[in-house]
Amino acid sequence: MHRHIRMIALRWWRDTPPLASGIVAIIAAMLALTGSALIDGIRWRIVQGTWHGGADKGDPWYELGTALGFWGFVLFGLNFVLATRWRWLDRACGGLDRAYQLHGLVGRWAVTALALHLAVLLVQAWPDAAVVRQYLVPGADASFTSGMLGLLLLIMLVAITLWWRLPYQRWLASHRWMGVAYVLGGAHAIIAQGDWYLWLLTGGGAAAWIDAGWLGPRRRARRGVVTAVVRHRGVTDLICTLERPLPATAGQFVWLQVPGGTAVPPHERHPFSLSAIDDPRHVRISARAVGDYTAALAAVPVGAVISLEGGYGSFGTRARAAGNAAVWLAAGIGITPFLALLRAAAPADAPRALIWSVRHPDDAVHLAEVHMQLQRLGAIRFVLHVSAQAGRLDAARIARDADGDWSQGLVLVCCGPPALQTDLARQLRALGARPGQFVGEAFALR
Repeated sequence: MHRHIRMIALRWWRDTPPLASGIVAIIAAMLALTGSALIDGIRWRIVQGTWHGGADKGDPWYELGTALGFWGFVLFGLNFVLATRWRWLDRACGGLDRAYQLHGLVGRWAVTALALHLAVLLVQAWPDAAVVRQYLVPGADASFTSGMLGLLLLIMLVAITLWWRLPYQRWLASHRWMGVAYVLGGAHAIIAQGDWYLWLLTGGGAAAWIDAGWLGPRRRARRGVVTAVVRHRGVTDLICTLERPLPATAGQFVWLQVPGGTAVPPHERHPFSLSAIDDPRHVRISARAVGDYTAALAAVPVGAVISLEGGYGSFGTRARAAGNAAVWLAAGIGITPFLALLRAAAPADAPRALIWSVRHPDDAVHLAEVHMQLQRLGAIRFVLHVSAQAGRLDAARIARDADGDWSQGLVLVCCGPPALQTDLARQLRALGARPGQFVGEAFALR
């Protein structure tokens, strides 16, 4: 039993980025302190001979309520930092996809802590009507009014996220109001207590909010023009020349904006993997028409002004680290990062196999380019899997196509839909593979 626990702990330490481990440790500490305060509050009530704390600030449940507010405020501010797309954050989290996963996790815990902050204080104050009125009635107290308004705005924005399936751009616009809720919460804390660290937390979180929503994307953007547009069957290649070098490597993705055009909404930014990096000022984006925006990219004219922000993600770094043990699996347009990786690869660090799964043969629109790169690299097994004819891929079939076995340490590097990645990772675990034998990029915008 203890050996099994040690193995799990060692795997967590090896496979989890330090920043994620630190955040999980903060949440674990919050839970431990919450449990301890609950027990202390029960003991206090037994000693006092009453379950009503009233306005007594010596009640451990009052301390619990204020502590939950502080923890929730810290996590709320941290969540803005996780949304900034700062480069050091991308590296510290092991990729921007993991940063966004942490963003979702921390956001849920922040909302939970802040809601419990109010709930615990109300339970503790009952039946002291004057204190309850002070907490809930707007205008009765400036501190509590700003805190209540901030919490109500936060809950409303979370409700929109959970129950209204807004289009992404509208959801993003609503999400930017989170900063207003945060500043109101900071005003509540500063008026109530006024300690220097509350000023620091409020200012730091607000600065991260402004940078994430407005300043950062403009500061990191690289402007350029579309020099060629290649239209395939359902896929559009935009070949771009940039004014300044783009700090991106093979396997990374960028955020694309077409600010001066009419083919696509000029204010929207969307993420795309780079399918080619000829040099830092000449790159290619390949997009499959799966929605309104990606379909409209086919109408972007040569000469259109574009803006790229990136590159982001650790997918390429992890794919290259697997070396000759890697089995690259691309599903549909998931071939795009592998196109760039093939161009950048040398024969000595080429993967063991490349498997490209498409629904129909005509969907493999970059097949000639793949063959050209494979011929340059030499002994790489290549399989074009046509699912309409051969059925769905599974882990056992992938190992056979790669002429290997997962027990030999093969590493599956997968770029495809989230459902496919989840299913294949589950199959690998069932076959006894280690967590490090699956590499994917679980990117989600919300």
